[in-house]
Amino acid sequence: MGSDEKGLWKDVIESKYGVWSPTNSFASNQMRYKSRWWNDLTKVSLSDQGDNWFNPNMVWQLRSGEKIKFWEDEWLVNGQLKGRYARLYNNSEFKDKTIDNFGRWSTEGWEWKFSWRREWFEWEKTIVEDFMESISQVSLHPGKEDLRVWNDPPTYIFSVKSAYNKLANQISGGVPGMFEYLWNLKVMPSTQFYVWRALSDRIATK
Repeated sequence: MGSDEKGLWKDVIESKYGVWSPTNSFASNQMRYKSRWWNDLTKVSLSDQGDNWFNPNMVWQLRSGEKIKFWEDEWLVNGQLKGRYARLYNNSEFKDKTIDNFGRWSTEGWEWKFSWRREWFEWEKTIVEDFMESISQVSLHPGKEDLRVWNDPPTYIFSVKSAYNKLANQISGGVPGMFEYLWNLKVMPSTQFYVWRALSDRIATK
């Protein structure tokens, strides 16, 4: 749902259960038809009320930069720029802006442009140079929407096998521990069974 912006199936789901966002899952104050099964499913995999294993395994695929927050979102390989370059973040005049606000298009392409609260000390300039080098190879694509994709390179396509492996690695105790965690969740048994079938690749999709 983070990448298929105009899918009919997404419109149907959101019309009934609310609007999905990368950080808040399904958030809406106008959910007239709340499904306990759906709420439990999102709790298992998406919402902040549960373990939230799904969202951390999604990454941004940069295109226009209109949706991705420059400092706070993870859109580079080495994580948030906010954490990696904390000194630069603190000195930035714009902390919560999206990527497209940190530059402009010219005849030669995209040019980065930053507004700092003060001038840099000499010893800080090395950090700034490293920062500029880390973003210099990034290409923006105007007119194309940024996407949230499953973090499984090189295809970045979600698969049951990939999700299974990520959960198995995340939960201590390996595979047995993962299922023990699932069965101990306080959600409807039908939801637990559905997730178990998905992780076991036992859902008929053909």
